[in-house]
Parts: sequence; structure tokens; C-alpha cells
Amino acid sequence: MPPILSIILMIFFFGFCIFIHEYGHLLAAQWRKLHIDRFSIGMGPILWRKTIKGVEYCFSAIPIGGYVALPQMEPGDGPAMSGDQELPPVKPLDKIIVALAGPVFNILFGLFLGVIIWMVGIPRPVTEATFKVGDVPATYIGADGKDYDTPEYVAGLRVGDEVIAVDGKPLTKGFEGAVEKIVTGTGPERTLTILRNGQKQEITYKWVINPKYPRNLPIPFFTPQKVGDVGVGEVFPGSPAAKSGLQKGDHILQINGKPVKSANLFKLELDQNNGEGASLLIERNGQKQNLALLPSEVVEGSKTKKKIYGFSYDVIPEMEIYHPNPISLFTNTVDQTQKTVSLLADKESAIKVEHMSGFVGIGQVIKRAFEHGFMSGLKLVAFISFSLAIFNLLPIPVLDGSHITIALIEMIIGRPLPGKLITPVFTASIVFLLGFMLMVTYHDLAGIFHEPPEKVEEVKMDQALDTKGTTTEAATSDSEISN
Repeated sequence: MPPILSIILMIFFFGFCIFIHEYGHLLAAQWRKLHIDRFSIGMGPILWRKTIKGVEYCFSAIPIGGYVALPQMEPGDGPAMSGDQELPPVKPLDKIIVALAGPVFNILFGLFLGVIIWMVGIPRPVTEATFKVGDVPATYIGADGKDYDTPEYVAGLRVGDEVIAVDGKPLTKGFEGAVEKIVTGTGPERTLTILRNGQKQEITYKWVINPKYPRNLPIPFFTPQKVGDVGVGEVFPGSPAAKSGLQKGDHILQINGKPVKSANLFKLELDQNNGEGASLLIERNGQKQNLALLPSEVVEGSKTKKKIYGFSYDVIPEMEIYHPNPISLFTNTVDQTQKTVSLLADKESAIKVEHMSGFVGIGQVIKRAFEHGFMSGLKLVAFISFSLAIFNLLPIPVLDGSHITIALIEMIIGRPLPGKLITPVFTASIVFLLGFMLMVTYHDLAGIFHEPPEKVEEVKMDQALDTKGTTTEAATSDSEISN
């Protein structure tokens, strides 16, 4: 999918998740006959407005989401005001219905998308439950430019080992599942259960942050064996690969006269060639061509000379179409939310608050999902809509869950809670949430702009094939040609 189209879809669907939430509040408020000051599509300065039956409908400048102004939903024992007009009090039950309507509409929207996804299906690579190790570098280059021993290699992991479990939990999704278990595990160590020459062994290592990737996560340094036809992903402008005539989508048939049937063996052939370049036989649009590939050399780290070719590659996987159940999409979102909260609360977890994403980070993820394909994007939008519903149901002041909680208390005690108690709590919560959003936005931007150029280049290479949906997550791909 073209990047500009993925950006347009990202803005539309991200905004629509917020819009449908506010539209639920609007419809419920009209049903319960609450006073509505304004309903806005978009945020920020108002570009157009029209009053219909006492409600001001607006289009605002920032095309993300919207809002509905309901003065009678404000908590406290003081009179609700609309301008100079004093409004009658609202029953607690009406407040609960209006507050609940937003999350309910998010859930309904997510289920609607889920039905479409279930009917059409989503393409995904066929993966085995376990995987064999294709590469374990002995050293890596830290963020300070120095060389360090790779913990998995020091612990004894070797090429050809079959990884069958992480921390005692059997794998079901191959390398992608292993990365997930390693990143979301707890404690300073990870234990890999492997098969080597038919014998089961356990390899325990102390994880470290992988500086190759943003966000400071313990993504493993080892990569899986990738057997199959090899295709070219991104070819960076001005790189040796671009100068040789290599193009995105080329199918690599041979290297130095040898058939290419594995991404790992392809990389090994380049390594064994001592960086002197290679002769490639590629297929493009049904036509075979010979290309001479010569690298450029750069110095990286304290003692490492790196051969840069400037393109990414990966095995072209066998694909399947799967049809996830709409209900399972919702229950999986609930499970992931619970897991995330527990990881954030665990001091020994590698997942911290700074790993959460705000509007910028979520927008980036939606954009990448649509680059995988339209249905993959819809699946993520459904997940975000479900997540928005769950988050808003939390009893945090200013969120829908707090309005529901306060209304339930008012039903029990038979009177509104005093404004002297509610107002300071809500004000403090607003300040906290704004500060939290600023913090996660800072980390979102840091992950995009603050990485050293060599890191950004490597991650871009790893992600390059994602635009055609031929790899899994960027964190699971390590097939850039930069030896």
C-alpha cells in the first residue's frame, strides 16, 4: 500500500475510533434528554458551526476524533450551567447510561470490523510452532559504539539449535512467539529450552537491551533460520545495491553461481566472500538478469569494519488466509490489557511506562499495519477501538468509568457528592493525565527522531519488507545486508 494512502487511512480510522465514542455519548444524551451544548467533529479551532434544535454542531480544524459538551454530566452538588442558564439535575441512572454509551459504541464498532475481518480473512505467513536458530552473533555494538559479547552466544546458544520453549513456556508461534515471551518475561534472566542433536538442553542468559532497536527492549540478538526463496525488500537510494541495479521485489535466484534457497545461507555466502562483492542472478517480471554487487565499507564500533550493501532481503514465506472470530478479537484485547497492566506493575519486568504509546505512537503503528495490508490495518483498528473502550471504563477521574462510579455512589447515598471533594480530585487527575500523555508522546517522538542514524538505518532495513507483508514484526527480522 502506498505510504500516503496508509497515512490517510491512519488519520481517518484513528479519528473515527474517537468520533464513534463521542457519538455514542451524543445519542445516549439525546435519548435521556440531557442538555447538549456542542458536538464537534474534529478538535481545536472551529471552522464551521450550525445550531440545530439547540445543539451546536461543528467541524473543527484538527481532523482527529471529536467531542460532545454535556454540562449536566459534571460531577458535584452545584447546579449545572450552560452559559447563564441553570440546568436541572440529572438522575444517576441517566449519567450511567450516557457515560457507558461511549465505550459500548467502541465495542460495537470493533465487533463490526471484526465481522468484516472474519468474513474476508487476513493473509499471514505460515509459521511452525518452534524454530531453528539461523544466526547468533558473538558480539554486538553497544549504544556507546563499543563491542560487547552477545549474552545468548556466551550462554551457549548456537546455529542449528531448535528453540522449543522460553522460560518453560512452550512455543506456539515460532520466532515471533519467542520474541514476545522474551520481551514480556520477568526477572533479569531468560531460559531457552532447545533441542541439539536430539537432546533437550536449557540455556540461561542475562538479557540486555538490544541497541539495534528503539524503545530499549530486550529483543534477542539471535535470528531464526529462514528457508525458502529470497526476495529483495527496500533498496536505499544511493546505496551500492541501488547503483548495481537491484530493485525492490527482485527474486534472488543465485549468488556466485550457487542457488539461493535460504536467507541465512545467502548471508553466509556474502560473509565468506570477505566483503568483495557478489555476482547475483535475479528474476524481475519473469526476466532473468545478472548483477554485480559491490559493497561500501564503513567503520562501526571500536574495531568493526562493516560492509554496507544498502538493501534488505528476506525469505518469501508461504502465506495463508485466517479468519479470526470477532469475539476472540475482543477477548484477546482484554487479555493483553490485563497482561500489560501486570507487567507495568512488576518491578522485574522489562516493560515500563515509557514503552506505552500515545497518539503519535499509535498513529505510527496504525500506519505500519495498513502498509501490511488493508485487512491487517482493520484488525489493529478493531484492537484500538476495544482498547479505548476498556481504558475509558477505568474508574480514573475524568474518564467514563469515574462518572459511572460516582453515579453509583450517588444512587446508594441518595445525594450528589460534594463539589469540594470532587473538583480537586478531577483537577489533579486532569493534570496527571496531561502529564502522562506528554511523557508518552515524548518517548514516541524519541523513538522516531532521536535514534542515532546507524540505528535508524538498520531498523528501516529490517522493516523494509513489511510494506509488502512478507515478513513478520520488525523485531523478528534480521536480514539486512550490512555485514
